[in-house]
Amino acid sequence: MEKVRVTICVGTACYVLGGAETIGRIEELRELFGDMVTWEGEPCMGLCKAGKENKAPFASVNGKVVEKASLEAIAAAIREALPGKGDGEGK
Repeated sequence: MEKVRVTICVGTACYVLGGAETIGRIEELRELFGDMVTWEGEPCMGLCKAGKENKAPFASVNGKVVEKASLEAIAAAIREALPGKGDGEGK
């Protein structure tokens, strides 16, 4: 099974606007999705420079950008990306 790849922006704007909280709660997502997901931080995804400054923090799930990337928004995007649109409950 191919894993869902999650990247969380930890650039200054994203970090200050909620990315730090999301990184701090990453264990909650690990508990939900187990080894179905890989995680990484990105020093800056460059999206603020692309005119999306009011939508930080950013993350991406399998390359799809998640704006205002709260823990809940990232979890929803992961569920959509899982094969068969799984609910993350049946690890």
